[in-house]
Amino acid sequence: MEKYRYSEEEQTFLENSSIPFAVYQFINKRVVTIALSQGFIDLSGYTGMTREEVYALMDSNMYQDTHPDDLSAIGDAALHFATEGREYNVIYRFKRCGEYRIIYSYGKHIYKENGVKLAFVCYTDLGPYLDDGRNTRDSFLNALKNKLEERSFNSKVDHDYLTGLPSMSYFFDLAEAGCKEIRSKGQKPVILYFDFNGMKSYNQKYGLEEGDRLLKTFSREIVAQFSHENCSRFSADNFCVFCDEEKAREGAKRLIETNFTADNNRKIPLRIGMYLYDDENISISGACDRAKIACDSGKNNYASMMYLFDQEMMTCLEDKQYVVENIDRAIEQGWIKAFYQPIIRTASGQVCHEEALARWIDPEKGFFSPAAFIPALEDSNTIYKLDLYIVDSVLKKMKHQKEHGLYVVPVSVNLSRSDFYTCDIVEEIRRRVDESGISRDMLVIEITESIIADDLDYMIKEIGRFKELGFSVWMDDYGSGYSSPAILHMVPFDLIKIDMLFVRQLKDGEKARIILTEIVRMAMALGMNTVAEGVETKEQADFLRDIGCTMLQGYYFCKPIDFEEILDRYKKGIQIGFENPEEADYYTQLGNVNLYNLPISNTAGKKNDYFDTWPMVMLECLDDRISVVKSNITFNNYMKEHFPRSFEKKQFDSKQYLDKTGSMSLNSVIQCAQNGKRVIMDDMTEDSKLIQLLIWRIAVNPVTKVAAVMVAILSSTEVTPKQYEMSEELKKITELKRSVSALLTNMPAMTFSKDVNTRKYLACNQAFADYAHKETPEGVVGLTDFEIFDAATAYHFIEDDKKALAMDRPYIFYEDVPDAEGNPRQFQTTKLKFTDDTGRECLLGLCQDVTDAMRIKREYVEKLAMVQNMAEIDALTGIKNKNAFKERENLMNRRILEKRQPEFAIIVLDVNDLKKINDTLGHEAGDKCICEACEIICRTFKRSPVYRIGGDEFVVISQDEDYEHTEELVDVIAKHNEGAMISGGIIIACGMAVFDNDENVISVFNRADKAMYENKNSLKKRKAWRRG
Repeated sequence: MEKYRYSEEEQTFLENSSIPFAVYQFINKRVVTIALSQGFIDLSGYTGMTREEVYALMDSNMYQDTHPDDLSAIGDAALHFATEGREYNVIYRFKRCGEYRIIYSYGKHIYKENGVKLAFVCYTDLGPYLDDGRNTRDSFLNALKNKLEERSFNSKVDHDYLTGLPSMSYFFDLAEAGCKEIRSKGQKPVILYFDFNGMKSYNQKYGLEEGDRLLKTFSREIVAQFSHENCSRFSADNFCVFCDEEKAREGAKRLIETNFTADNNRKIPLRIGMYLYDDENISISGACDRAKIACDSGKNNYASMMYLFDQEMMTCLEDKQYVVENIDRAIEQGWIKAFYQPIIRTASGQVCHEEALARWIDPEKGFFSPAAFIPALEDSNTIYKLDLYIVDSVLKKMKHQKEHGLYVVPVSVNLSRSDFYTCDIVEEIRRRVDESGISRDMLVIEITESIIADDLDYMIKEIGRFKELGFSVWMDDYGSGYSSPAILHMVPFDLIKIDMLFVRQLKDGEKARIILTEIVRMAMALGMNTVAEGVETKEQADFLRDIGCTMLQGYYFCKPIDFEEILDRYKKGIQIGFENPEEADYYTQLGNVNLYNLPISNTAGKKNDYFDTWPMVMLECLDDRISVVKSNITFNNYMKEHFPRSFEKKQFDSKQYLDKTGSMSLNSVIQCAQNGKRVIMDDMTEDSKLIQLLIWRIAVNPVTKVAAVMVAILSSTEVTPKQYEMSEELKKITELKRSVSALLTNMPAMTFSKDVNTRKYLACNQAFADYAHKETPEGVVGLTDFEIFDAATAYHFIEDDKKALAMDRPYIFYEDVPDAEGNPRQFQTTKLKFTDDTGRECLLGLCQDVTDAMRIKREYVEKLAMVQNMAEIDALTGIKNKNAFKERENLMNRRILEKRQPEFAIIVLDVNDLKKINDTLGHEAGDKCICEACEIICRTFKRSPVYRIGGDEFVVISQDEDYEHTEELVDVIAKHNEGAMISGGIIIACGMAVFDNDENVISVFNRADKAMYENKNSLKKRKAWRRG
């Protein structure tokens, strides 16, 4: 269909109109502008542009200034209006002069004399749109604003919600019509496919919002190059464009030259796949697939480039189709087989794991590369069929291997991202393993880092399910693209497989070696083992072994082979050999040792000094025999220079060196192998050098009883005669230390020492070992409290350690602990921090049973308290006496001086006529009178201490609740006296004084005593008056 044209007079009339309107025509699935009125140009704010520029803008990107949230709504409405004849009635937001306005557009179809259908659309500016949360005074505008914001949440079918570009299905319609039109002009149509390298990392680093901003910016860039209806966003960061070949090459070149980025400091490479769409028999969907294949061919190239679809890619496409169509047949007829590549443990040199790899040997096409059939199955979401088939093959192989009398080691299988979305892969594998009778820990799950990064939260959950069921999970290809330590922190991997790219770069220099060393060291710190893939040379294997890489895999050891070839290698005696599972833990500990983990501190601090470390060697000891396992370069160079005759020697018999130089070192190695105690010692060499050695045990082989020991040469210096004498003295000191150690070992009190930082026990005597339920002290060394005692006891000991470390003196404390029979015993513990010869902070502890001693002390204290109590108790009344009052007075005086004495009152009381009773009725009657008076006083002041300080005199210290009611209580005594005078009972004179910031207690007492005597005289007068 050709573009409709008005006559010159009609066009001029329409364009000069002040009413905002536009005339459009729908040609080849896209909207073409026919006429724009001056009112439309004024309303849109395009007055600074020529009319030709405005028409060009409308045809290439008419939605340039439309609000992003309205793009899909207005695009859908225009499409349905043009194709289905629906009403065009749209409200949207349009940016003019930096602010958004609410625009109402209404359209109708008109038909010209030749039957051409045009769209006549009128526009009205309804007012401003405030997007800062504020409302206008116009309720109508507020209602429109709310409606627009509500619509922003709705997704649309025909246009992408984020960019406003046509959706994939709508794009196919546009491209089909558009490519026909391009061919009709004698030009060749082209499909361009765009994808960013590293978009997931970009989102992780800068956030999803920033990633969306980048995609929207890019969508505007391609619209500017190719027009709105020529572009589509297929998914995520994948875009597609159709145009003619000339425009495609020019546009792609400009986009690459732009080095596209949303921010100058945030560059991200862009891949462009180009397909020359010269075959009309190929569908638009197929053409887009070809452009995507070309784009994907550059996945491993991190530079912005364009890739042209060629015949080789065509062959790949055909192979991909063949794979997808024949996967079920290939599995059923055995075209696919599991091959196994051994994983070698560095410490044993034996096969400790295997990786199962799929190999497709097709009867028609021959050998299919995994790089061809695996991506094809992943793209078609059928890879789960292959992966579960490999799992079944592995389980069958394990059974057959056991039947042949061979050790069976764990085998790892690789899972794909789509496995986790097309089926419940965790349950499928669990069911198969359990039905086979194979232990779950024999099947290892390998997952690449890129799979996890696609959907981190979901993958953490799925990996957690595997772990809970008892499967080990490894991260595969670490370093292939993401290498994020954050993922290692969040995901509970058991092991990381270092990508072969790092291993290949070892030959490039020091940087690669440093990076590999740090990866291995990081994995160790996280409690993970490591496998290095792609090992092809002895030099690579030696270096990886020396830095502590636990396992190695690569063609240097063996290529992937099937089970039949494994058996054949055993028959021929050329096998590497499977590891005894019982020895696996021993060799794991040996493999974890990094021979470059004790760097020498020097002032240079340059990169070239990274591997300057102490000479270190790993030895294995059994009885008196010592053999070399591995050593670092520094040790080899040291031995070559100073001990050329012993350099090549790998086996030693310590008995042959009893009277020779170095015997002390060998004996210390043997002793450390036996008791597990770390040793720092000095020894002399044949050429009069003084060397200092650090010796420690790593592990003991449970099968052969061989002990692995590490030796590091800390220093090597020339010895002067004076230094030689000092060396001899050091030997004597060493012997003395041994004697003291023997004394501590055999003493009944428990002794121990701990490393402050690791909290591990360094040494203890037999008494402590018995307490820890270990046969010997060696069973305690290297363990923490949590590994020996229950959690509550361990936390208790740690708290005591913290108190001891906070003091500059010995921390001594007592505690009750039940013995083995449950009887309570009391222990005295002394803890003291100290620094050992190596500068390490340690804690020394001495714990002894003091139950009997404390019982004797307690009995003495009780007797002493009894005597003291008797000295402070009044023998007649049983209340406190004058001595006790004096002590309380002294205490209160100190508090008064320190300004911290609470309020109180002193009440002084005296029994009237006691002398008369003694004289007339006898002392027994007098004592009875005193006891009755005491009872009255104590009953009245029941919450305060009462003291008898003389024959008939009492003192009360009123405090707390009694203090608040002191006057009321004194009145109680007064009322008692009133009744006693009538009935002839005991009369008690009473005087009270309140503490009023007095300097001491005696001042208060004197005022109370004076008041008592005044009350006493008054009572006598009243009694005499009554008699008279």
